[in-house]
Amino acid sequence: MKKTILFVSFLALIGSGYVGYNYFNDNRVSSAQLVEYYEDLEQLSASSPLVISGSVAADTEEIVYDDLKFYTTKIEINKLYRGIDGVSEGDSITLLQSDILEDPLVEEGKDQILFLKKYQGPIVENAYRLVGLKQGHFTLNSDGKVYPVSVNMEKRSKAKNNNHNLVGVEADTASGIELTELENILEKKEYIPPK
Repeated sequence: MKKTILFVSFLALIGSGYVGYNYFNDNRVSSAQLVEYYEDLEQLSASSPLVISGSVAADTEEIVYDDLKFYTTKIEINKLYRGIDGVSEGDSITLLQSDILEDPLVEEGKDQILFLKKYQGPIVENAYRLVGLKQGHFTLNSDGKVYPVSVNMEKRSKAKNNNHNLVGVEADTASGIELTELENILEKKEYIPPK
C-alpha cells in the first residue's frame, strides 16, 4: 500500500510539473485554423468588399488583448481596385493582423495586393482585416506578376524543415499570375455581401 501511494504521488508530481511547464512557458505555440477558405480567386473576390494595392506607410505596432498579440500596420493605398467606406487612393488604412502562420505580417518595401473587409471587434477601431487571412494577401513582384504571400512562406518554411502545403487560392496562383489577369477577375466577380 505504501508503494502504491508513493507511486501515485510521484506520478502526480510529474504531471503537475508538466502542466506547470506548459502553462508558464513563454515559448507557447498557438494554433489556428482558417474559418474562411477559398478555392480560387473568384470566390475570394466575391467575398472581398475592399481590394487594394498598397505599401507599408508606418511601423507595425503591437497590441496585447486578452493575453494575445495582434499587430496594426498603416497601409498607404497606391491603387484602389474595389472600395468601401469612402476609401480612396492615397488614403492610409489600418490593417489588423495576428502574425501567425495563417496571417503573416505585411512586409515593408513590398507592393502588396490585399483583399480586405472591415474589422469588427474589441481590439481596435476603424481597421481592416485580410479576407481568408493569408489567402487574401499577395505580393506584386518586379516581374509584374502577383504571388500569394504563402509562396514566400513556403520557401522560408522549407528552410526551417516545416511542411506547409499550398491549397485553394494559394495553389491556384503559386506560380504567379499577371496583374491584368487579377484585375479582370476583380471586374468580372463583384463583391457579394453576406446575407
